[in-house]
Amino acid sequence: MQSNVELYPNPAKEQVNIRIVDLKDESVKNKLKQINEVRVLDKFGNTKSVSKYQGNLQVINLNILNLPNDIYFLEISDGTNKARIQMSKQK
Repeated sequence: MQSNVELYPNPAKEQVNIRIVDLKDESVKNKLKQINEVRVLDKFGNTKSVSKYQGNLQVINLNILNLPNDIYFLEISDGTNKARIQMSKQK
């Protein structure tokens, strides 16, 4: 699924930055306008953590230090639309 969300660094060790970008690409449906919630899912779809945010946030830093090394999916929501991005946690 293409989205207007950037994730860096990827792979990550301690934290990742999540940023909303303004894409002009009309093929991107459901563009996020802000970050209200980030859900971390393992590769089996199990929720590992949920972080909620208030305000018109376009950039956040997410601490992943306590996650074991593995592949995860970050589900980012603005309350209406969602984006899902794969992330690799490595030491």
